[in-house]
Amino acid sequence: MAKIDMQEKTVLTSNSIAQADDLVSDSTRLQEYNMIMLSTGLTTDDYIDIRLRMPSGVDYVVVSKKKIEVPIVDGVESASTIWVNLTEEETLMMSNAIVEAYMMEGAILYTTKYIEPGMQVASTPTYIPSEAVINLVQSDPNIVEEAKTAMISRFNSYAEQTRNSINGEISQTEEEDRETNLNTGVS
Repeated sequence: MAKIDMQEKTVLTSNSIAQADDLVSDSTRLQEYNMIMLSTGLTTDDYIDIRLRMPSGVDYVVVSKKKIEVPIVDGVESASTIWVNLTEEETLMMSNAIVEAYMMEGAILYTTKYIEPGMQVASTPTYIPSEAVINLVQSDPNIVEEAKTAMISRFNSYAEQTRNSINGEISQTEEEDRETNLNTGVS
């Protein structure tokens, strides 16, 4: 599809056309998220849904079929951050989902990756924020940033707990045995 008005005999360039799913509305902005549990192996140009899983196991689609970019940090793709173009409505949905996930211990925001995005239809968003969260976000513009920071902290503390548990298990095996087991496993 054309990004610009074109007259007959206009020269086409890659900057003047876009795939239909890459069209940008007036409210579309590049958003950065680093508090979402990312699917393993996500790369730039993958398509994802961002979902909210409640502690009860109930699962909601917050935004669907979004093409992502994985930022390069110090020459390496980030393992914890994505960039995604969202409309104003989608940004508000994400903000509300972030706050609600923060409010409930055990709730997580996570991604699911489309296997064949050219053939798969977008999921239907099923998440609807509560009136209380909408009012909270509108009354306190800092609440979203506070919730993002708290979720990152929660994620990092779980990661630290998990890492400590793994390190504890590893430390129960003698170093020499670890080396032998590693060499055997690689062979």
